Amino acid sequence: MNKPDILVFCPQDNPPLRYILDWILQDCWKVSYGLSTDLQTVQAWKGPCFAYAASDPLIRPWIPALPSFLADHNTRSVPDVVCLDGQFWLYPLENADASFPADILRGAFWMLTRQEEYQPHQQDDHGRFPASESLCFREGFLHKPVVDEWVQLLGAAIHLEHPTFQPPNPEPSIQPTFDVDFAWRYLNKSWYLKCRTLARDLIVEGPGTFARGLQATLGLTPDPYDLYQQWADQQAVLFFPLGDRTYYDRNHRWDHPAYQRLIQSCHQQMAIGLHPSYSCLEKPHLLEMECDRFATITGAPPQRSRQHYLRFRLPETYRALQRCGLQEDWSMGYADQPGFRAGTARSFLWFDLQQNRTTALRIFPFQVMDTTLLHYLNLTPPLAKMRIQELWNTIQETGGCLTTLAHNNSIAAVDKAWQNWRNIWPDQPE
Repeated sequence: MNKPDILVFCPQDNPPLRYILDWILQDCWKVSYGLSTDLQTVQAWKGPCFAYAASDPLIRPWIPALPSFLADHNTRSVPDVVCLDGQFWLYPLENADASFPADILRGAFWMLTRQEEYQPHQQDDHGRFPASESLCFREGFLHKPVVDEWVQLLGAAIHLEHPTFQPPNPEPSIQPTFDVDFAWRYLNKSWYLKCRTLARDLIVEGPGTFARGLQATLGLTPDPYDLYQQWADQQAVLFFPLGDRTYYDRNHRWDHPAYQRLIQSCHQQMAIGLHPSYSCLEKPHLLEMECDRFATITGAPPQRSRQHYLRFRLPETYRALQRCGLQEDWSMGYADQPGFRAGTARSFLWFDLQQNRTTALRIFPFQVMDTTLLHYLNLTPPLAKMRIQELWNTIQETGGCLTTLAHNNSIAAVDKAWQNWRNIWPDQPE
């Protein structure tokens, strides 16, 4: 066996501990590690190391551990929170000799596994776990990627004790994503729907919007929602709905030839995924049907998904995604608030708490959605841009990816409500 980059001491070895160590050391830092339950072996180790134990192991850095060593899956438990000099900590532990004032591995595990979402909670009107129910929101740190901060502090502590070790510092990135709830505003609809859209334009948006809409309907100008080449140039990730039309699902028919050609074209140019319909939360069999439709159109089953209206429930939704062969989900964010739902701007594998195992489903959290800023927070475009920039500034300090979620209508800015919203998003870093 090759010598690991880092050796970790812990009196116990279990799946939750392996999960969080794998994520920090292999996923975030791209380094190899060894885990030893033998104290003398680690004390004699000459390379970088750290300890995770309830009592002082005379190894530094030392992360103080709760007696459970991450094994407590009591989903009704809620960690204490303290804020020291502007830094938030979950599971605080008072020990003057410890390198940290809290059990940061247990805290990271609690955040990444979304343990609180297994607890009884008040759902919103769409059956979702809202930000207002989260510990992050109640304690005032939803805007901070606390898990990424703890990882950064751990890296600095190891470097202080072992100067040869320098955790990698990858460049922060921006990943735009779009839910294509409406592929076109006017085109490729029945004449009834075209006329209804134009009538709304005239009554609600005014004669100018109606005139421009009529030109697009007649094919004289491009449809304002046809932004796909622009998104391909941005290397955006797109999510297409393929469910049947309902009150909450108003997408084009999945078997419309033009819609299928659009999906095929985007599949060839950029990453796309499935946008499971509103009813998939209560009717998982619909997910299988929509995955089959995606495979029929593209020639390959979908690899990634984002749930329509961000409706998902743990563990049922993620298990349904796995049964259908999906490898990624991009729904981890709130509809009612921007911020870091799982405390991180990095992707992570889903850990099934009830089965006590790491799964192959990778979760890609997003931090901000256009409709959150307008419809939930009632922000003006300048204030919305400022909120997004604050998130981006934070991620540049801690690392990770600013993942944004928007829709055709906010970028096209045809409706009065979306005027001046298309330029709120930060540019990709050079």
